[in-house]
Amino acid sequence: MALFGGHRDVSLFHTLNKELINDIIQTEIGYYKFVLERTTSNVYGESMGKMYYEPVRMACLIDRSDQAWDADEFGSDIKQSVGFSFLKTELKEINLVPEVGDILIFRNNFYEVDSRIENQLILGRDPDYAISTGTIDFGDSYSIILNAHLSRVEKLNLIPLRGGIYPSTTKITDGIANEVGDTIILNGNISNTDLSISAAGNYEVGSDLTVNTSLTLQDEVRTTVTGNVFANGPLLILAGATLIVEGSIYNASNIYIQDGGKLIHNG
Repeated sequence: MALFGGHRDVSLFHTLNKELINDIIQTEIGYYKFVLERTTSNVYGESMGKMYYEPVRMACLIDRSDQAWDADEFGSDIKQSVGFSFLKTELKEINLVPEVGDILIFRNNFYEVDSRIENQLILGRDPDYAISTGTIDFGDSYSIILNAHLSRVEKLNLIPLRGGIYPSTTKITDGIANEVGDTIILNGNISNTDLSISAAGNYEVGSDLTVNTSLTLQDEVRTTVTGNVFANGPLLILAGATLIVEGSIYNASNIYIQDGGKLIHNG
């Protein structure tokens, strides 16, 4: 049986470092967890619009490298690698399992996780992999380090917070406006890349509507979605346009209503 590194020792390490990271150092990030089951892919296993859970604020240690600039025939580009170190116990408390492809936001920049390192063990022991029963309650896997690179916002279909303020969204609970023209029925899942609908009329999407890049509704357009709306990219509802959603709305922060546009959510 081991003499040191028992439950009381490990608890002391966790308590001291949790207080150090959360109350003294206090460097915080937003964690976007990749949602594989909500992300659609093509026959090649590629996805144009990844889905992420809403960000969770977390404290961690950050190891930043200097920014590096490259220039080619397309112009200048910036690169940066950053390491984010988390206490594993804090990740377990919220059932967060870090994986390659997750997104972290720090200083209004988005970083995509390239690798995960879990190799810091208290007294060199991990009770999850104990061979003998005498070492089950000794040691612990202490931290998880994520190495990430600076990523383009356009590629991630995410919109940064300008000035730390979320865009305002108005939700209409009753009333339907602008019932003009014939109804155009679009069967199946609709996935768009840069589309603007401005021809006056009624549009019905027979299943889910996925906004990968951007979608603009305007000028007496009334669109009914019988399934879910996945707003991976910006969805703009401008003056005279109405969007009716019968299912669920995902990434509602990417939906912008301006100049009297209407959103009716019946889900």
